[in-house]
Amino acid sequence: MINLALERNIRTNKFYTTVRWYYMFGILLIGILTKTIAESNVHFSIWAMLALILITACFNLFFFLLAKRSEQSKSEELIRLLSVSQIAFEVAMFTVIMHFSGGIESVAPVFYFLPIVAASLLLGARGAFVTAFFSTLLINILVIGEYYGAIPHISRYLNNDTIEFTNLSIALSKTISISIYYVIVGWFASYSTDIIFRREKMLEEKTEQMDDQTRMLIRRDMKLLEANESLLLEKNKVSSIISNFTDPIILLNSQSRISFFNPSAENILGLDRSVINQIIAQKNSFSFDNFRSLIKFDFEVKPMEEGGKAVFPIEEVSIKLGHEEKIYKVITAEVFNEERTANYGYIKIFYDLTRERTIDRLKSEFISIAAHQLRTPLTSIKWVIKMAMDGDAGTVTDEQKELLRKGYVSNERVIKLVNDLLNVSRIEEGRFGYTFQKIDFQDVLNTVIENVEGEVAKKHIQLIINKSAQVPNINIDKIKMVMAMQNLLDNAIKYSPENAKVEITIEQADKFFKVRVKDNGMGIPAKDRDKLFTKFFRAGNVAQGQIDGTGLGLFIVKNIIDRHGGVINVKSEEGVGTEISFLLPL
Repeated sequence: MINLALERNIRTNKFYTTVRWYYMFGILLIGILTKTIAESNVHFSIWAMLALILITACFNLFFFLLAKRSEQSKSEELIRLLSVSQIAFEVAMFTVIMHFSGGIESVAPVFYFLPIVAASLLLGARGAFVTAFFSTLLINILVIGEYYGAIPHISRYLNNDTIEFTNLSIALSKTISISIYYVIVGWFASYSTDIIFRREKMLEEKTEQMDDQTRMLIRRDMKLLEANESLLLEKNKVSSIISNFTDPIILLNSQSRISFFNPSAENILGLDRSVINQIIAQKNSFSFDNFRSLIKFDFEVKPMEEGGKAVFPIEEVSIKLGHEEKIYKVITAEVFNEERTANYGYIKIFYDLTRERTIDRLKSEFISIAAHQLRTPLTSIKWVIKMAMDGDAGTVTDEQKELLRKGYVSNERVIKLVNDLLNVSRIEEGRFGYTFQKIDFQDVLNTVIENVEGEVAKKHIQLIINKSAQVPNINIDKIKMVMAMQNLLDNAIKYSPENAKVEITIEQADKFFKVRVKDNGMGIPAKDRDKLFTKFFRAGNVAQGQIDGTGLGLFIVKNIIDRHGGVINVKSEEGVGTEISFLLPL
């Protein structure tokens, strides 16, 4: 079996060395621009920065060559040594950069999340927490050492009496906040990667086993049907193979009669030998619902996926076994001879999804818990930055205020992401409560327009409102509808260029209330439109344009419109614009 962890670590180490070239160049560019733009105010030496970049380049070349060697040798010891060395060097390098760029005054601490996340991929949960701990330790040692003079302080700017450096309590408040952030990042990254790795490995092993067993079963079954004179012998062979399957399997002959099922089908589905030769209706392409009279336990059937143009849709079957519930993916297929000229019958294969559904539920619970846990420290960080910007802790310079503003904006983006994650979690758990009442939709529109006024003015967007003369009140949840319209309008503004036009049209169409939001922005590629309303999906042209977004907004919008009994549609052409409309019943 392929050692997935080993292969993943090899690829991650190679990627790590490759990425380092890019952000080395980025850090050098930032330093040069800072030195060029603020020559009279910046303390650090351009030569020191070049020397640091040169040292980093030498180490990275060494790591690159070591990664190539480890790929050839497949040595776990060498790969682990490379992983630990890269992460340790990264943490040390960022500490040196922080020191030379102003210590506590520097923005360098934001880079430490890179080795923490990398450690979770390369060394697991323990490696992520150890990296977070040493990152925190080095930052605090540097800050305290500079404050007491044990380490010479190199001011980022010529004025040395910044609040962060001269006031140890403020400095430690910042470093403690950063430390908490590192621990959260380490915990989140390690837990997420652990779930993903375990699930990937489980799915690969299960799929490989299922493929091998299914191919063996079909080969045996075709031989059995072709060789009538050795029917009993071949049937026993197939029976012995199928009997070892842990999941149910049912075989129907060409006359749609049950010819065989394995012990798992007998135990899990409650089938007994009396159902052999029972005719199964071909309704809905041999849907498992047609077996209801033969199954002793309660179960529910729902389509899972259509499988493209497949004759037999794939179904999801939930079987209630006392206090336990088992979930299966049921695949139906025809069994042909090798030339595919004769149909020997049909096979229903059950694939146990119970553990996967449990993992999905745990993932959703984890996202919900993580989002709740993140919201409190993020809110604290928000108010600390706001107080500093407002001068509550002392006078700040314009440069410091600008840095604080950027931090405030970035923190607001993270808070929005956390809120979106909480909303998605509530939707999946059925806790996204609604309160319907008759509302004038203009109230919704006024609230949304007020929220986007700043962004509209900033990008000089021409916002046009088209509304029918008489629009009746509509039965909606105002808060949820504001959320839906806010997401649609935010997207229209975000993905439109400056001086563009965004048009909102509200009208009554027969017994429906229709709303359209149209822009002339980037548009959506045709290949991406089918996945537009799925979680965490962002169109390819948007991702390449590096425009901020979570990929959750339209997922939330669709769920809100669906809950209101409405229908949402998209018309878009890449490079021309997008129109998203929805109908709500009056």
